[in-house]
Amino acid sequence: IAFLFPDIKSTIFLIKNELIRYISSLGLTVNTLTKARGNRGFFKEGRIDISKILDDKTSNSVLKVFNWLEAILGNDLFEMLREENSYYIDKTNLISELINDTKNKVTLFTRPRRFGKTLMMSMMENFFSIQKGDSHDLFVGLDIMEHEEFCAEWMNQYPVLFLTLKGVEALSFEDAYKMLLVKLADFCKTQEKLMENDSVDSDDRQVFLDLKAQHASMENVKASLKIFMRMMYAVYRKPVILLIDEYDVPLAKASEQNTEENRYYEKM
Repeated sequence: IAFLFPDIKSTIFLIKNELIRYISSLGLTVNTLTKARGNRGFFKEGRIDISKILDDKTSNSVLKVFNWLEAILGNDLFEMLREENSYYIDKTNLISELINDTKNKVTLFTRPRRFGKTLMMSMMENFFSIQKGDSHDLFVGLDIMEHEEFCAEWMNQYPVLFLTLKGVEALSFEDAYKMLLVKLADFCKTQEKLMENDSVDSDDRQVFLDLKAQHASMENVKASLKIFMRMMYAVYRKPVILLIDEYDVPLAKASEQNTEENRYYEKM
């Protein structure tokens, strides 16, 4: 959890409030949580060490909270976090804010590293994606479920194309381009059902196969996202939501390794 907040005091404040709410629901009274302030060693082997926050007597009463507050480190998949009952900072209201409070066709999220951007997009994918089937159980108890009409209109109602450019980097443009081909091929393998639909254009089918086999021309690689979205629209007949994670990785590495001789950044 600490990775989500640059200020550890904010993190402890959230933990304290969640503990109070949960323990109150069990009929217990806890007034010793404030001892957490100024204490150290709150985290132990990926879990919250409650013994560092509460006194011994209270700790024994709330050991059952361990699993409820388990903090799984290094996992940025919303579906897995929810299924494994991991601690999750609820940001689901952002979905309705994006739809209802803005007219944006494109939104750029700029936050520091380890601030939860990938997890947030994974959450959005699970909410919007028609390919996911029914995501209702993943969102039970979260803020977005209070907007019943909104959920009925948007949850699992749109095709989603979620692509990460993490790993599309190398010491040269040529090697980075090969990594991009691998990334696109891997994506194709997760979307093979698109090929089974007769509504998909035959030329797009062929480009899809070329991308999957890493044989596509550079022109078709450049147009790959457009082709994927066109195929999805042909199948679902609904606008496609595009989510791109780590969009800056290829250019950041190109800028870092660029020279007048290799023109890495210019090529990328």
